[in-house]
Order: sequence, then structure tokens, then C-alpha cells
Amino acid sequence: MRHHIIPKHEWKKRFGNFIGFNAPDNTVDLNTAQHAQVHQHYFDEITHIEYDRIAAWTISGQIGKEEAQRRVARIANLGNKHKTGFKCSDEFKQFTSMRMRGKRYGLGTKRSDESRQLMSAAMRGNSNSLGVKRPLVTCSHCDKVGGLNSMKRWHFDNCRKRKI
Repeated sequence: MRHHIIPKHEWKKRFGNFIGFNAPDNTVDLNTAQHAQVHQHYFDEITHIEYDRIAAWTISGQIGKEEAQRRVARIANLGNKHKTGFKCSDEFKQFTSMRMRGKRYGLGTKRSDESRQLMSAAMRGNSNSLGVKRPLVTCSHCDKVGGLNSMKRWHFDNCRKRKI
């Protein structure tokens, strides 16, 4: 069984990416019992991170995969007070901070100042993303004035004051 000498979370923290993570000098082949012992040792002596204890128990067969996933999810949700009633530990805040660094908005691109100004203009009144005013239309049945899309949906042929 392949074991990483520097675990994934630690590698990302140290190097900022995963280049070289699976390199031969970061992996060692262990049997199942040795692998469980290494993770237990990490928990007891080095990291004191609950993930290592869960890994040791799972590898040694003390708990099943579903139980391990449940325990990991519980640790990950400790910071969400609305779900569990617990507050974030400093360790969890640090982990989340490292994980979120470099994240971008939307579909993977950071919004430019120009783009943000256009979005702001679009949200201010009746204008599209280019700042061009959208046409206002009037329903011929009830004289309601509004944007074209909403009016097409709720008025004109669908207006409740329309005479059939």
C-alpha cells in the first residue's frame, strides 16, 4: 500500500500546489498493518489531527468506510454553527483559509474592475450589462408599465384584465 510521507494537506500548505506530490521520494510502500501504525503514530506523537486517527482506524478495519466518512464530515462541519451548534476551532479556520486561498469567483475567473462596474450599472435601474437602458413597455389591457420580459410573461396575452 502506498503511503505519502508528506500528506496532501501538508504538501499544499508547504508548496502551494500538488506538483511532485506523488513523486517517488514522497511515497513509501507499506503493508496494511504498518500503514495503520504510521497514521496512529502521526496522531499520537506528531500531528494530533483527528484525520490521522480516523485513517488508522479505517486502514486497520476498526471502523468501516461509511463510519470514517461520517466522522470526517462531522469534523468538517464543526465550523458551521447552524448545522451542529459548535464553533470553529483555530485548526479548522487555518485549514479552511489555506484551502480557500487563490479561489476565484464565478466560473474560475476573477472579475475585473470594469466588469464589476458594468454589473453595478446593470443592477441600478433598467439597464443591461452594457449600461444601455432597457425598453419599458405598457400592457394594452391594464396600462401597467414594466420591463419587456416580465410584461411578456404576466401581461399582454396573459393579462387578467384582458377581455376574452
